[in-house]
Amino acid sequence: MRSTAPSVKRRQKEALYFRTITQLIADTCRDDAELSNFFVTRIGMSPDGGVCTVYVYSPAGAEYSHKIVGRLILYKPSLRKALSTAISVRRVPEIIFEYDSRFQKQERLEAILDTIAFESRQQEDSHDQYDESE
Repeated sequence: MRSTAPSVKRRQKEALYFRTITQLIADTCRDDAELSNFFVTRIGMSPDGGVCTVYVYSPAGAEYSHKIVGRLILYKPSLRKALSTAISVRRVPEIIFEYDSRFQKQERLEAILDTIAFESRQQEDSHDQYDESE
């Protein structure tokens, strides 16, 4: 049986990076009015810790999220510098920003489930009215 210690340490490291990066991005958003209406959903670390992928999502849609990603890329050097100051590590990972499509998929599934639930309630109501008329 393999030890889970490396995966636990990796998750702890990801959580630390997530907290720190979201705080740094929030600070950046206060200074830049164009960075609004989005949030960091999750981060992913490469197995060697050399790359940190930051996933962002905006309720305004995929196109707006891609615009935000383009804007965040401009802040990458200053974010890495601030990250190196905030976290004591030998090597600060390369930061990659990506649009997180998971939330869009989740919203689509929830809309489908809501539609099914609504139609099911309508059918039950129509059956109840039919039964009462007999």
